[in-house]
Amino acid sequence: MRFCLTHLDQKSHHELLQSFIEIPDYVTELELDDNDLGNLPNQTIKEALKILATKKSIHALYLNQNNLHEKTAEELATILAAIPANIVALDLSMNQLGNYSEEELELILNAIPPHVRKLNLSENGFAKNASALIRGVAVLSHVHELSLGFSKLDEMSAEELVKLMKSLSDSIATFKLTGNHFAKKTKGEWASIMAAIKPTIISFHPGILPADVFFAFKFFPKGAREIYLDGNPLYRIPGPLLGQAFAALENVELLSLHSACFGQGRDGESATALKHLNPSVRKLLLQNNMLFKMSINALTNVIKNIPLTVNLLSFANNNLGARSNVEVTTILNALHEKVRTLDLEGNGLFQNIKLNETFSNNNNENLFNKNNEEFCKVWAAIPYNVTSLNLGNNIFEPAKIKWIAKSLKTLHKNLEIIHLHEVEFNKLSTVELKQLKNALPQVKTVYLSYHEVYQMTPENRKILWAMLPNVETVLLVDSDGMELADTPYEKTNLAREFGFKGVPTLLSRVSFFVNNLGVNLKNASIPDELKVLSRASERLKF
Repeated sequence: MRFCLTHLDQKSHHELLQSFIEIPDYVTELELDDNDLGNLPNQTIKEALKILATKKSIHALYLNQNNLHEKTAEELATILAAIPANIVALDLSMNQLGNYSEEELELILNAIPPHVRKLNLSENGFAKNASALIRGVAVLSHVHELSLGFSKLDEMSAEELVKLMKSLSDSIATFKLTGNHFAKKTKGEWASIMAAIKPTIISFHPGILPADVFFAFKFFPKGAREIYLDGNPLYRIPGPLLGQAFAALENVELLSLHSACFGQGRDGESATALKHLNPSVRKLLLQNNMLFKMSINALTNVIKNIPLTVNLLSFANNNLGARSNVEVTTILNALHEKVRTLDLEGNGLFQNIKLNETFSNNNNENLFNKNNEEFCKVWAAIPYNVTSLNLGNNIFEPAKIKWIAKSLKTLHKNLEIIHLHEVEFNKLSTVELKQLKNALPQVKTVYLSYHEVYQMTPENRKILWAMLPNVETVLLVDSDGMELADTPYEKTNLAREFGFKGVPTLLSRVSFFVNNLGVNLKNASIPDELKVLSRASERLKF
């Protein structure tokens, strides 16, 4: 759960520290945006950070728009060096860090502790001080994810951008340039910039692309396995041309088309484009594309044209729950048989459950019951081949819990993994939770929100576990659905603190020791499933 502290600049020293002391223990992310920390005494900030060190569940710290440029480089470096070890994600965006000299910015960035692995430096005016940025990012040897979004980097020369790409630390695996417009760069400049990106960059967010999308796609960095085209208005591009660009995505395993506005495009264009998706793409993210605006025929045509090579499909945040029961069933029936992971997060899926509390006659009650019985049948349309289902951010409203429970019980027996974070389990009464008993007996792994489970009583947690009688693994996540704790052993212990009785499997225990002993997975004579699990536990999640 993200927790926000405001008006800290208007508080006394004691009041400010008390605000930190009172942060609830279930908070996972702390937002201190727009508190003018740059004009507060260093000692006050450092004492607040000491208190933050006692809040072990907090792993992300947001310091956006705090006038940190008002500090001298030495003062700011001292503050950053005091960031506690539980913080692995740090946001320093919108602080005019571009005002510092080369030497000063290097000092500041070098002070960021090595436990910070995710760093956001967006909107800091670096375009006007390219040399400082180029020198500064070179010292980030511990950072795995770096964001320079909305930084007007397109105003830098091609030569400066090439130097920037070459100066990135080899530790950086995710590089975000979201919101930087490169439309004015020539083909030659774009090609040289992309060629300078190191092969260690696995996940790449290129920002707004040049007008010739086929050329832009063709020169994406060869090492990138994940391409995020978030915010590019791809719906404006003719289907055949966009299809050519999609076909050029060799070696790309994940393609994100977040906010491409396909729901606003002409019918048939996006379907034509997706039909030509390169077979290397296994994961396709279509979240937040206003798909609810498409006609049902156009939408099912899009789905039917998704290649069989795609086995993970995300329709998150598309308000699909606003469609009728028949239409949602039609959408689910259009999915091909190779989809194993289906993401329906944030779609308001329980909108079609009707409540009859305000009606007294039997005819209305029968009408509502008939509608809700039909709604429950929709869930049976989720394909049998789907083994992992994300239902996060679809609120379990207390008044609808009877029908939500019935709908969950219609899910097929092949389902093994389910995401149920941010559904507000903590707001359900004991009586309401009991209606969910044995709703998901087939599920082996469940993702739940840390703050929701934390706020439940021990009795209600016990009832919640009864919803999942055969679950073996409970993974607790933050408000964005990202896992807390690092190793499988730590994750299991975290769940056990809340009364979950599962124990680490032999495989997860061995994986823990393999990682800690630094075994070379490539050359080790160990089973493939252990190599896969060990690699998975190494991934950084924020």
